[in-house]
Amino acid sequence: MDEQTKIGTGAAAGIALLALIEPHFFESHAVLVALLYAVLIGVMVWGLAPACLRAIRKNLMKGFGRMWPQYLMVFSACVFFVGLVAFLQMNVQQEEHHPVQNAASSETPTVKPEIVFKFRNDAFVETRLVKWADGTNAGLFESRYYLMVGNALDTGKAVKNIKTRVFFLGQEPLLARVKESGDTSTDIRHGEWAFFEIGKIVAVDGFPTGGFVTFNDDEKKQYSYLKSDHPRHFEVSTATGVKAYGIYHNPDAPDPDWPMSVVVTADDAISLQLRVKLDLGGKTPVRFEETR
Repeated sequence: MDEQTKIGTGAAAGIALLALIEPHFFESHAVLVALLYAVLIGVMVWGLAPACLRAIRKNLMKGFGRMWPQYLMVFSACVFFVGLVAFLQMNVQQEEHHPVQNAASSETPTVKPEIVFKFRNDAFVETRLVKWADGTNAGLFESRYYLMVGNALDTGKAVKNIKTRVFFLGQEPLLARVKESGDTSTDIRHGEWAFFEIGKIVAVDGFPTGGFVTFNDDEKKQYSYLKSDHPRHFEVSTATGVKAYGIYHNPDAPDPDWPMSVVVTADDAISLQLRVKLDLGGKTPVRFEETR
């Protein structure tokens, strides 16, 4: 093989290499790539043309009958090489055009957490007249505030073993009682709601929703001093009904941002975390806001 043929062969190899790496390194330099292709093709023709012409004169015209298997082999090898280069380039272009889809297909699909609970922002209020143990009217009203929790599943299944815990900074977490049963847990069927007692306010003003409640002698000592100008107390009780602590409202100052929250849990469910907004001097003393 003479020097000119070697140069042409090298140029052909350079074109093949450039066809493979061009999508990665030269996609933003189209003019440069076109010039490189033109130069390499010119060198390839200049280097290989003499050898091809000699082969045609010596072998193709005289010994085609004897050499056709060799020519067919060379032709097949050229077709295979061109097809391989085209196949590789098509794969490279497909990966570059769809990088997001390829990356997404290799990742594990995420499952959106199922929404189990729903709630009302305003607390449900039950207000009753207060009577002393001897049957006399105490002139007071007891208002109990409940968190309303509903079943948000769209499958028709019941939510099992629902509990609500009340948290206040510096105090032990307390289980809230269910209004209907007095228990600390319940199941909620599709379309139904449960009421969890968060606390109560005893005051001289109120709008009764029906019925009355009787206070014993110990409670009479605790509440008989209340007057219209007395600051309100929001009382939180244990699951057995015993007062655990009270939150005092100073009428001469705005209500602070009380560090109070509730967490609703159930079997095999993500919890519902709510912040308790207390406005003891306002018309809506207790509200709830989701924290996430």
